[in-house]
Amino acid sequence: MIQKIDLKYRPRKWQEEVAKELKRFSVLVVHRRGGKTVLAVMLLITAALRNTRDNGRYAYLAPLFKQAKAVAWDYLKAYSAKVPGSKVNESETFVEFSNGSRIRLFGADNPDAASWNGSGRRRSRRGRRYEIFCVG
Repeated sequence: MIQKIDLKYRPRKWQEEVAKELKRFSVLVVHRRGGKTVLAVMLLITAALRNTRDNGRYAYLAPLFKQAKAVAWDYLKAYSAKVPGSKVNESETFVEFSNGSRIRLFGADNPDAASWNGSGRRRSRRGRRYEIFCVG
């Protein structure tokens, strides 16, 4: 049975259109304070919650890790807190949902970070496979 969860997110008109038209690689040009980060976070949460595979992995990437934390972390925590069974890991900056999916923040200033699996060991030479990788 599918459970409906209201995250109290009401997308703007342009955000609805973008969400419907996203491709594998999409580039958005949106003005400052236009809602880009909230859209990215909501797309990640929605995809993670709909995941049917084991342990889906999703990521938000910013130029610097400090920027990712400053820009997206509060949104990610606030919206995911409304999901029953979600767990926040402050030290590793990820949110895990009851279906095993995780959304994690990364910075491009540490390119090797995305290739670690959270246990301290590398998964493979090329790193982890992420279902969706949003760049902020």
